This record gives sequence, C-alpha cells and structure tokens, in this order.
Amino acid sequence: MSNAILSRSKFIHIPKCGGTAIQSALWYIGCVKDKSQMFTDATYPGFGHLFASQMPEDDRSNFTFIRNPITWWNSFYHWNMRQKLSRFNGAELKTKSFDEWVADYGQFWLGLYTRLVTRYAGEDTDFPTSNKVQYWGKTEYLFRDLKVILDAAEEEYDVAKMNTLIIKPDSVSFINKNEQAYPRQASDSTKDIIYLTEKPIFDRFGYSTEVYN
Repeated sequence: MSNAILSRSKFIHIPKCGGTAIQSALWYIGCVKDKSQMFTDATYPGFGHLFASQMPEDDRSNFTFIRNPITWWNSFYHWNMRQKLSRFNGAELKTKSFDEWVADYGQFWLGLYTRLVTRYAGEDTDFPTSNKVQYWGKTEYLFRDLKVILDAAEEEYDVAKMNTLIIKPDSVSFINKNEQAYPRQASDSTKDIIYLTEKPIFDRFGYSTEVYN
C-alpha cells in the first residue's frame, strides 16, 4: 500500500480509509501505469502511508479520503485484534468487544484519528509542508467521490471504466476493496465517547453518530 503520484495530483493514503481500493481503481482506470508512481520514500522502506510532509513538494494538487470516526475506530480495533504486528498490548488483545476496548482504553487512544487526519492533510504546523490536501473524498462514497476529485484535478482516465466502478463495482473482480469481516456495531455510549474525542472530524465533514443503528 502506497501513496500515489499521478499526472496532475498526488494521493495521500490515510490508513483504514479505503486506500487499497482507491489504488486498485487508479490502476484500473489508467491514472497509474507504472509502479514508480506508487510512492514509498526510501527513508521509510515498505511504508506506504506517508504523511504530507514526507511527500515530494511540487505543483500537483493533493487528495485523500476519510471516513466516519466511529467506523474508523471499529475497523482499527478489529484490525489490531487480528494482526501479528498489532499496536495493542496484551491486556487490550484480551478485550471481548469494541465497546469494552473503548471503555477501557479509549482515554489512551481516542483523539488520534483527528490528529492523524491533520498530519496526513499537511495541516499540522509542527510538520510544515506545501503539500496541503485540496480535495477530500469520503470512503462511504468511494468511487463517486474519486471521480469528482479526478475531474477537479483535471486528471485523464478511462471514463467507461470509472463509470463501471460507480455503477457496478462488484463486476470488477480484481478491485481490492480490502473489506474486513467484523461486527458493524457499537453501543450508544461508545458512539458518544468517539464523538466527543473526534468532534473536529464529525463537524468538519458532516458526519453523525447514526451508524450501526
């Protein structure tokens, strides 16, 4: 998984925000034609989630995708519960549910998503960069938003293939959606805690806690 450099724009991949599907789509519609466009800085070998300040500074516009903080944290929890390189400690790995983890460890983790979005978008003043994100997409409207962004950035792409992704995404078998099989649920108290700690994202992008209802 890597950030991507296109003809007129750069894709900055925020973890757990549909980036793998976006990368597959960029190959499919012809925006990416060569592996050299999938940018991984030599300073960070094998690490594709580069922050804006780690990307080449040029005259290309920058775009990224975000998602509802509640679904982001749910995905983050279940990903770490299954990975050998989990960021969780032993006690966290023994939690029985997303709700339990938020109740017991939320004070340590929550708020991180807002900070990460700020840093990936080039808006963190501690890491100044000219690579500010101009175009934002939502994972919830992945391919539709991707088309809008590519049009705004004046990228050339295969229109017919792009329309196929929007209308019949399941017909494109090799598009890696990177979908995780995990319980899509959270208690009201969990939603409230995440809303309070990630309020800047909810407010800025118009998200609500009405998920998993």
